[in-house]
Amino acid sequence: MDHLRDTISDLLEEHGAVVDRDQPDLLETILPDDLARRLGATTHALFAFHPEAAREQKCPLLTPVHPFVQALAQEKLSRGLVRFTRLPARNLNPAGLEDRVRRSLHFAGTRWPHIRGSSPREYLYLRFTFLATYIWAARTQELIEVLIDLSSGWPEDGLIPALDRVHPLSDPAPPLPLAHPVALDQAFSTALARAAEAARVRAEEFAGVMTTRAARETELANSYYDALARELQDKLDRTEPGSEPALRLAERIRAVAREREYRLEILKARYAVRTELDLDSLHLYSLPKLEIQLTAQRKHEHIPFTLTWNPLTSAIDLPHCARCGSQSATVSPTADGLLCPRCASR
Repeated sequence: MDHLRDTISDLLEEHGAVVDRDQPDLLETILPDDLARRLGATTHALFAFHPEAAREQKCPLLTPVHPFVQALAQEKLSRGLVRFTRLPARNLNPAGLEDRVRRSLHFAGTRWPHIRGSSPREYLYLRFTFLATYIWAARTQELIEVLIDLSSGWPEDGLIPALDRVHPLSDPAPPLPLAHPVALDQAFSTALARAAEAARVRAEEFAGVMTTRAARETELANSYYDALARELQDKLDRTEPGSEPALRLAERIRAVAREREYRLEILKARYAVRTELDLDSLHLYSLPKLEIQLTAQRKHEHIPFTLTWNPLTSAIDLPHCARCGSQSATVSPTADGLLCPRCASR
């Protein structure tokens, strides 16, 4: 949870809060009165990032979906500027829909679905750009981009290259009906979790490089202190027990042990990789797509569902499993939604 903890700490400080970062599994903060009211928290708050710490301190356990995190995300997004691009409505001709669906998807456990109709609709996509900073022996930064389909709440990062290639709509055009979007804080929580995982993987790559260097320097430091400790112990063995020189040597041996421990901690901290994740920018896209209404039949049950034709990819969007969120070209229509083969077999 280090990425989540660092991100929340940074966001709180941006909004004028005082944050104590010294406790690894806890976050103690003093919030301005107006911010505390908007976040639904007390001005002096303590949060945990590990279940055991939450139990010991009897304080809330923060996760990406905790109401406090979502309220803070909403506060951040309400203050930021969002770039908006409306994309042109192209290739939305409904001719040949059944053939397009047949080329893209296979339906398991049902008869071939009946296409009831289609209609153009605008879908919103929100592109989150996070700035990841990796602090180690050097300081490295990179941008991590996450694209969220606001109609489903699921990531669609594969569409980013296609969005970058399309020219925005320049002439005014009448708006199409809008696909119902998910809550903005839900989209942010999903994007943050995805970016944090990408940053964690990248940090582990840096840590792998650092581990080799740290092991080499640790070995050299231990060799030095081992030799020094042996030399002092030999002198102590040749010195009259209880004498003042013996007492000084014993104290010197203890000091060397403390110095070794301190030096090794410094080495450990020097080669540790710390990650900071900041929301850098937002880009909202409005993409007209062709929404296809279908009905599948499973025994005596009729199951309505929708698919979308995406003009950016010139293909049917692979649906997300209603349970696990994975995308699959083979789906099973059920009363709970479209399921992937794995979830359908359970």
